Amino acid sequence: MRAKREVEHSGLNNVSIIWNDINRVSYRNATILYSVITIGFEGIKKIQREAKTGALVVLYGLPPFPVRSRRLFAEFYAMRTPFERVADEDEFARIHLGRKKATIKGLLS
Repeated sequence: MRAKREVEHSGLNNVSIIWNDINRVSYRNATILYSVITIGFEGIKKIQREAKTGALVVLYGLPPFPVRSRRLFAEFYAMRTPFERVADEDEFARIHLGRKKATIKGLLS
């Protein structure tokens, strides 16, 4: 795995890259979580329960509704624990479409 090799060669000792089932790994010492696979609501709840306050979570693709996030670039989204909720479906759509007048219908179409 390229990322793991890069960390080993960098000499950093405070970075752990874990290749594992997201439902089986512990998030207790995590400060940054990065996932390129979809994490469902159960996974988000597990991260919320286990990760330290202020842990940064970066996902490829939309987080599950109603989790509030911010778009980083392309399809990458970030949020910090404890997770916040959006007020409603349209707010979720506005965040992810980047338009003030977006609606959930526009997001789903």
